[in-house]
Amino acid sequence: MVGAHYDSVTGCPGANDNASAVAALLVLAGEMKGFEPARTVRFVAFPNEEPPFFQTDQMGSRVYAKRCRARGERVVAMLSLETIGYYSNDKGSQHY
Repeated sequence: MVGAHYDSVTGCPGANDNASAVAALLVLAGEMKGFEPARTVRFVAFPNEEPPFFQTDQMGSRVYAKRCRARGERVVAMLSLETIGYYSNDKGSQHY
C-alpha cells in the first residue's frame, strides 16, 4: 500500500502538508499502469489525518486499516508519503 493524506494542518501551506505527497501518489499510480506486480498494490489517499482527527477513531488511515482487518485482508507493507515538497516565502529560500 502507498498512502498520502489530503488534508492540511492549520497554519501550514497545503502544498507542504500534504498536497506534495498526494501529487506523488498520483504520479506513482500512473507509472504503475500496465505493470503487473506479484502482489496487489493499492494507492490510497486518506482524509482526516490532522487535528482534530489525528490519533482518533475518525483518522482516515485508522478507519481504512480497521476495514482491511474486518475484511480479513493481509496488508504486508505500507509506504506513507508525507510532506515531500516544501514551499516558503522566506528570503533566501529556494523554490523548485
